[in-house]
Amino acid sequence: MENKEKKLKDWIVESLDEKPIRDIAKYGIDAGWGGLTEYADTSQLYGKFKQEIWEDLVEEAKAGGFSNPLELIVTVFAKDKLDKIETADQFENLLFWHLMEKKIKEITS
Repeated sequence: MENKEKKLKDWIVESLDEKPIRDIAKYGIDAGWGGLTEYADTSQLYGKFKQEIWEDLVEEAKAGGFSNPLELIVTVFAKDKLDKIETADQFENLLFWHLMEKKIKEITS
């Protein structure tokens, strides 16, 4: 059965102009972008794309030789970012940003 839900890559292309997409690819998402910085915004987007985020993490973990997504996260994600996580919103933000940057790199490649 075909998944009718909008994918994050489609949302990026439909929701962001070309310049912010290029700038996020160049400077990273944590440089501060309207609608992508506040936890309230990123938690909402995480909720919308949660299934895709976790499917991608599972795939990335397997491809990297990790036993599961959490092993990938604690091994590959920047320690300074992981050390700052104290709430679910912060964790969701980190996971959303990870896939967002990955999809933007695919778009700009």
